Amino acid sequence: FSERPNKLNPSEYRKRVQQALFTKIRVHHDLTRDQMALKPPAEIQSMIGNPRLVELAYSKERKYSPKELRELMQAIRRWGGGN
Repeated sequence: FSERPNKLNPSEYRKRVQQALFTKIRVHHDLTRDQMALKPPAEIQSMIGNPRLVELAYSKERKYSPKELRELMQAIRRWGGGN
């Protein structure tokens, strides 16, 4: 470990949180990446259930503060426990 790991570019944070959400949904519903890619957005939205997480998944215009992204990551971690 002579090199420092590359720091994550702040512009990538939202994308990374979004990827974490889709991965959690996919794993929770026991789907392959290909199966997940074939699902229509409406079906994925109903799988998610949480309106804030649906907005994160599908809103292109919405900008999130670092604090909001941290809160969304916590919501993603909690998601699926009661489903």
